[in-house]
Amino acid sequence: MAPTQKNMRVQQPYNIEGLRHQLIELHRTKSLRKISSEHYDGKVSHGTIDRIIKGHEPKREDIREALGLPELITVPVYRNHKGRFSKGD
Repeated sequence: MAPTQKNMRVQQPYNIEGLRHQLIELHRTKSLRKISSEHYDGKVSHGTIDRIIKGHEPKREDIREALGLPELITVPVYRNHKGRFSKGD
């Protein structure tokens, strides 16, 4: 069920699929442009909303913030002495 408040930030815990399903439900009754202007004050374009519905996760920090998504963190990965990949600490 999609929230009715103006700003539809994702509720904790973070879940991109939850956001995707909210947008799909809204899109049943509203155009992507209307969702963009009414729920995100135009900070998230209709094209970005369309891509989220199709399964793409936004990477830009400003868009993630407008959607209420957490910041992405880069984790270095390297090969250890056994030739296996490991996360950097």
